[in-house]
Amino acid sequence: MVENSSLPPSLVSIRRVNATYLVARDHPASVSVRAQLDDVVRRDVAAACARRFGPLSDDADPSVWFVRHLAVDISVNAAWTPERLSEAWAAEVTRSLNRRLRHGDDGEEVLRFPNRAVWRAQFLCDLADGVAWSIRYYDSLLCLWSLAVHAAIG
Repeated sequence: MVENSSLPPSLVSIRRVNATYLVARDHPASVSVRAQLDDVVRRDVAAACARRFGPLSDDADPSVWFVRHLAVDISVNAAWTPERLSEAWAAEVTRSLNRRLRHGDDGEEVLRFPNRAVWRAQFLCDLADGVAWSIRYYDSLLCLWSLAVHAAIG
């Protein structure tokens, strides 16, 4: 397989965010606080994370990492601007991710492939074995799911 040169050298993808907000019981607008924070997460946090991760990544390192779960605890003030909220969130995501990656590949929660070619080769082996679609780190390839195995491999 030929490497896709349209992909940036460093890429971080956040698949899903599950957020729990703790707001004072007597807060007059707790529902709007949740809506505001959800909107910031949807609209601004990914870009803020990209700005933070960019300087930390080594574009000479071709490795591919998958982190199953990243717990982030953050305290914010709902009166902050969306920019300040997203930057605070991204700072904590960066800290948590760095802690997880420092412990390295554990084969379950954190998985590292030396490069995309090795990841793709493992996908082809798992596809041939009939187990690829049950493995979480192939989620980005689900567009191939409806193809016959020989077509997906080709």
